Amino acid sequence: MDELTTYLRQPGFERLWCAAADKYRRQGRVGGRVQLMGLSDEEMDALSGLLAVNLVGRTEVAIRLTKVDEALRNSRFRVGLEEVLGRLFPGLRTREEQLAEASANWAAFHVWAKEGIHRQAVLDWIDRLSKGDAPGARTYMECYRAYESTGRCDDWRHAMRALEAALQPHDVWRLPVFAAEVTGDPHGLDRNTLAGKVFYWGLVALAADVDASGHAWASAEPPAAAPTSESVDDPDFTDTASDAASDAPSESMRAVYMKAGIRLDDVSSIVWVGNWAGWFEVPVAIPLMALDRHVKEVPRADAVYVVENPSVFAELLERLPCGVPVVCTSGQPSVAALRLLDMAFAAGSTIYYSGDFDVKGLQMALSLRARYGRAFAAWHMDADTYRWASHDKQPELSEREVQMLNTLHVDWDDELIPAMTRIRKKVFQEQILSRLLGDF
Repeated sequence: MDELTTYLRQPGFERLWCAAADKYRRQGRVGGRVQLMGLSDEEMDALSGLLAVNLVGRTEVAIRLTKVDEALRNSRFRVGLEEVLGRLFPGLRTREEQLAEASANWAAFHVWAKEGIHRQAVLDWIDRLSKGDAPGARTYMECYRAYESTGRCDDWRHAMRALEAALQPHDVWRLPVFAAEVTGDPHGLDRNTLAGKVFYWGLVALAADVDASGHAWASAEPPAAAPTSESVDDPDFTDTASDAASDAPSESMRAVYMKAGIRLDDVSSIVWVGNWAGWFEVPVAIPLMALDRHVKEVPRADAVYVVENPSVFAELLERLPCGVPVVCTSGQPSVAALRLLDMAFAAGSTIYYSGDFDVKGLQMALSLRARYGRAFAAWHMDADTYRWASHDKQPELSEREVQMLNTLHVDWDDELIPAMTRIRKKVFQEQILSRLLGDF
């Protein structure tokens, strides 16, 4: 370390140089003043020597940076403040220089992102991404950050190859099979990976372009359902870097993939059914694949009883009369569960639903209410049952949960939300089992 550096790195100067560097970054020049408070003895000695002023007994001081520059130039080292800051803070740049560099890097990434892409629809989407005006803009930023630090982003390249392959004529492939073919890794396009997120948002954007132009995708099989605006704001797959994708894709998400001839997992999505006269009298788990391909309709039943929890489902099957159809969603209704209930609705059944008395339980009930309208009936999800089942040993609803409850509109019982926000207890489905059984 040379003599100048040794002099500059005295502990008494540290805060001065840091404050000067910050001021220089913001102003782009040597100017203005910095305020130092709570001066130590070391700082008073160092600053007094540099500026040729007596700071003994001072606890704070305002220093003009031009005075610091002048003092350095008049010292035996004959250097200016700008040179000193460059020596102490290698790579120090003004805000204007940083913005110019960031702009150049962003433009370079945009050019790089389009390399090797031939489909005009994909190129147009990338142009819109660079302006922040397309589905997946935040995911694009995540790719940029990877490119900025390493000069490349393999996930982007994998996703672009997949998009171009999806636009070619092909049979319907399941996502892992398609990913293995395109990226070499069956998990290369999983929805919780960066490549998977880019690929998904590309499909969303291209599906919208296809719908607007009236052209068809190149897949050999039509989609199960048309993508909706829900696709872009899908809560199961939010366009954020930190948000992990749900393991249970929504119907709209499946439709986006299916439009491009790519099928998501249709085996893990299941629904439990039992006691259904003329169909499944013993409990069975029916996968989405079976419902999509083999089950076109369900036997007519006046009422189908739907429960949230497997333990309640099992108790009902053991104790209900024969022929009373019972369905279990095992929490949030899967696509398989919705597909089955759609068939029951189409057959003229009333959907009786019972869940937990908490935020999620009511949200699920309201979702089914919106889907099936007058064919939906809340099954003992009312204020009277809630008051009857609540007791001191049950867990409390948090303040946040109470706030969320107050945003819900339960149109089948105006007293339910006020009762829950007053009593503030979570009541579980298992605790109202006797009332459910009492109906039979």
